[in-house]
Amino acid sequence: MNPSDPESSQETGLNALLRTLRRRWLVVLIPVVLVPCIAAAYALSREDEYTATASLLFRSSPGSEVRLSQAEDEERESATNVGLSTLSAIAQRTAVALGNGVTAGTVASSVKTSADGDANLLAIEATNTDRRLVAPIANEYARQFVAFRRRADRAIVRQAQLRSQRRLRQVQDRLNELRSRAGDGAAPGSQLENDIRALRAERGQLLDEARDLSTQGTLTSGNVEIAQRASTPGAPSSPGAGPVIGIGIGLGLLLGIALALLFEVLDRRLRDPKDIETVFNRPTLGAIPLSPALARNSRTKPNVKGKARALGAGEMEAFHMLRANLRYFETDRAINSVVVTSAAPSEGKSTVAWNLAAASANAGNRVLLIEAELRRPTFVREFKLQQSDGLVQILADGAAPATVTRRISGTSASNGDGGPGMDVIVAGGIPPNPTDLLDSNRMEALVRAAEREYDLVVIDTPPVSVVSDAIPLLKIADGVIAVSLLGTTSRDAAGHLRRQLESLGANFLGVVINGISSHDGYYGSVYGYAEHYEPAGSPSAG
Repeated sequence: MNPSDPESSQETGLNALLRTLRRRWLVVLIPVVLVPCIAAAYALSREDEYTATASLLFRSSPGSEVRLSQAEDEERESATNVGLSTLSAIAQRTAVALGNGVTAGTVASSVKTSADGDANLLAIEATNTDRRLVAPIANEYARQFVAFRRRADRAIVRQAQLRSQRRLRQVQDRLNELRSRAGDGAAPGSQLENDIRALRAERGQLLDEARDLSTQGTLTSGNVEIAQRASTPGAPSSPGAGPVIGIGIGLGLLLGIALALLFEVLDRRLRDPKDIETVFNRPTLGAIPLSPALARNSRTKPNVKGKARALGAGEMEAFHMLRANLRYFETDRAINSVVVTSAAPSEGKSTVAWNLAAASANAGNRVLLIEAELRRPTFVREFKLQQSDGLVQILADGAAPATVTRRISGTSASNGDGGPGMDVIVAGGIPPNPTDLLDSNRMEALVRAAEREYDLVVIDTPPVSVVSDAIPLLKIADGVIAVSLLGTTSRDAAGHLRRQLESLGANFLGVVINGISSHDGYYGSVYGYAEHYEPAGSPSAG
């Protein structure tokens, strides 16, 4: 799949969203349950509302050009009608006409108008909890609006009549003045005769206009009429509890998704394997399952002692995959020694180091596991080993490695038969100067000698970002593996570890993701497949 492909990007984004919602399912669930409950309580607590609608039709009438000096577009005319229909004067007149205690405030809060510009219709909707009141309010409001428009239009005609009359008097006065100057008559073709003739023509036009305005004033109806009267509704118009709950579920789901995404942005912990790969900028070498069996075995020498509880197929396959990835890792030199570290404590690096060494030993390799975690050694306690001398005695006292190396007999990860086991050098105590001991010629000599004797040397170290003990080992070993615990490692700590390894010039091989569940995308699917696959003749994982 090409990452630059838009369809691939969309699929990746969708998968990331689904993984986020799966991780934050409780955050999504709470609004999905809470919001519908609030909506249902609101719907059940309020009274039913009823709506009745009356329709008004606007039309053009003869002489309408007198009322308007220039044509108005339909959108402006529609907005004007809606504005006029919401005047408080109409609500007041409607309340007076209805009586029976109906107030202008009741009318104004009940009525809503909406225009359909294409059809020149104005809908007057009256909504109230009183089913018998809504139709009278809508019809009376419509009637009052028609009367209001009629009065307004007639007032416009009367103003036009007054303007025409004033102009007619002015023309008549001017005409009388010119006639008195002409005396018995004006000379034919003179300017005076032309002026008199023009004024007579204008007077005739004004007389015709006065007659038209008089007719229009008598006939005008406001260019609006009631197209349909409202009738008493039979059923409530307000939605019942069912639709309100449905809307609440939808809003709750949207709110839950938004909160989940917000928490995901604010949470600095790495919860997605792909995010871990991105932050470390390295491939995933292994994915360790979130397994109760593995957690139990971490305290009973997992997969290295015959009397210990055997790991399941899924857990074993995870460490076989890590061993195989290291063996065939593409590099210019063989990987004979690896440092296992992490960005912070308690991310499972010691468990990964132990089981990586065990998996390699069970595959027939000669393996040495060195516990270089000298500040908080855990091998003796966690894996129930007998306390003895170890790495501290080699580095501080010059003890021979052979005298402190112990042999751990093993079981084959594939069939449970006795295997070659592995050699382990425990910490051997907590020294006062761990950094100095690890940054010594004896430590380098120990690793170099072990590389010649063993096929793989695994070194468990403290977190590089926390203490400096492991820094000298980064260049001694052939490669470095970082362990990241899903849901625990922070983005900032992982980024700091990556930058630190790059600045030190360490051969950073890749990441081991710890705590993978069966729901975590590809890696979870691989673990789930291996967990349910059991070759013929293999022992039960239980």
